[in-house]
Amino acid sequence: MSILLAKSNPSETLLDHTENCLSVYESLRERMPFLADVAEVPDFFEHLFYAVALHDFGKAATGFQKQLSNRARWNFRHEILSTGFVVNLQFPQDVKQAIALAILTHHKDIETLREKYPCLPQNEHGYQEWQRRVTELTPNWDALMDIQKRVPRWCPTAECAWTPVDSPDQLISGYQEFLTPYMNDLEDGELTSLHGTYGMLLRGCMIACDHLASAGKNEIQPALDSLQIHLMQHVEQKAKQKGTHFQGWESFQKTSGETTGQLMLSAPTGSGKTEAALLWSDKNQGETFGNRVFYVLPYTASINAMYNRLKDLVSDDKIGVLHGKAAYFVYQQLVDKEYTQREAAESARQEISLTRKICRPYKVLTPFQLLKAFFGIRGFEMQMAEMSRGLFIFDEIHAYDPHTTALILTMVGHLRRDYDAKFCIMTATMPQFLKQMIKDTLGELAQIEMPPEERNRFTRHRILLLDGNIHDAIPEIVDRLSQG
Repeated sequence: MSILLAKSNPSETLLDHTENCLSVYESLRERMPFLADVAEVPDFFEHLFYAVALHDFGKAATGFQKQLSNRARWNFRHEILSTGFVVNLQFPQDVKQAIALAILTHHKDIETLREKYPCLPQNEHGYQEWQRRVTELTPNWDALMDIQKRVPRWCPTAECAWTPVDSPDQLISGYQEFLTPYMNDLEDGELTSLHGTYGMLLRGCMIACDHLASAGKNEIQPALDSLQIHLMQHVEQKAKQKGTHFQGWESFQKTSGETTGQLMLSAPTGSGKTEAALLWSDKNQGETFGNRVFYVLPYTASINAMYNRLKDLVSDDKIGVLHGKAAYFVYQQLVDKEYTQREAAESARQEISLTRKICRPYKVLTPFQLLKAFFGIRGFEMQMAEMSRGLFIFDEIHAYDPHTTALILTMVGHLRRDYDAKFCIMTATMPQFLKQMIKDTLGELAQIEMPPEERNRFTRHRILLLDGNIHDAIPEIVDRLSQG
């Protein structure tokens, strides 16, 4: 019996890749069970299981196997063939359609598939091409059947809703059965949950399982358990290095760490807003430690500094950095660790690629990295899954121009309303009009401000106003400069 490959360089069998994808699936289901609530489909993870289990069966085609072994181009898509295996799913038609489309689009979007690989009966050549490609599964059917028989054993439910397909002749055209009705409903304006959050999250999670397994990451990293304890130990250690002692949390930090839900925080620079925000994130973290934490800052320099600061707290594998120059920033850090330029470039590319996926629980980034998802940039479905029930910390919210502020507030409202996200909005100086706009966007929220008497302890600049204009003060300025 032949061994079916899923990938080359490095070589990975179809069985191994499928099992690795299912490992990611299990981790995703364990860490982020709330995705079913966000999608408003209780059986969301059961549907995702079948999409992941069947998504690469089309790779058993002889043309695909030859492509891996001798690099001869196949000029077809394995996911088109994989979609046909949903024929034996014992689900209502709309559920089968959702699973089929998640499989069909886990690499290419619908428009690309329709343009380059038309497989509908209306396109006689395209349909005949699909029929011909299906026959390529026949020589490897015994090997594929061995994998098919494992699906019921992998199934997370007591009864498996799918049975192995006996022969290629039984496969159906995913285009004709599922894609055409989907597009017809879209064009007629008869939208279903498949056109909305449910369909988007199903595709996003399918892609996440495939991409993470391909990257050699078979689990979703959890957030830190008891972040408050880690944070206190970290602060105590830093204080000891400075020759001082940690006196305990400030009152506003304690209150932040006791706040559930939305928070607006105002405190001076250097007073410990970062610690307050992290305490808030710990309080609002779920029991499965799957809620992703996004620390949003306006400037590249402050993002890099915050990333280095938090990396010492949560460890390298749990935190990532994203901005326009993030790859170079990571590259430079690796070069400083005596990586060769080639090693640093490849490692930096892998680091940024992994950070763009669901894997890491903490990310320090610009708001533009979040906003991209709302403009349909490639991979937005996976990003929306990651942001579902996310914990967002916006620092220095006052620093953006009006246009960017409007985009941020619109995004915040959408994430709060439709994805059950939570927000900690903080700054040292909060203009009254901006405060009101944030209230209007988030609705009910806790407001914490450091009392004036405590603020005075963090005064960094003291200004003395002199009578007259600056020209009158020139002699005194010259005198003080001459005195050093």
